[in-house]
Amino acid sequence: MKKNIFNWMTIVVMAFMCVGFAACGGSDDDGSAGGGSSNNSLVGTWRKYGSSTDGTPSGELEYVLWVFNADGTMYEHDIDENLNIKAGHTERFNYRTENGHLYTQEVEDDGSVDKWKDEGAYVISGDILEITKDSGKVRRLKKIG
Repeated sequence: MKKNIFNWMTIVVMAFMCVGFAACGGSDDDGSAGGGSSNNSLVGTWRKYGSSTDGTPSGELEYVLWVFNADGTMYEHDIDENLNIKAGHTERFNYRTENGHLYTQEVEDDGSVDKWKDEGAYVISGDILEITKDSGKVRRLKKIG
């Protein structure tokens, strides 16, 4: 009888330990979208800066918005001078971040997806998102919402 109680207690303790280890497991998510992180600093609406002739960002904002959602989807919208989205001028993407880089995957109208594309290393400073490609080309966006 004592042996049966000991065996059952051992099983119960092991079950609790397994649950505890599973609940305390680490995550490989680095705050990237699509990983369930609601603290993703990219989430929001960003307006793109224009580029100078040498490829560096100018101080002038373009009529292009990037909208990052917490669920890992992103939209690029062309807008008019009143910041209204132009009909038929929207591209849909999936996005993720990994090791300080932003990756996008275009989603076609039929639901098919392209390969993941490394947009470059990104840094957010205040309300400015700066993305630098390996080639040195810099893309800059201003958070507006």
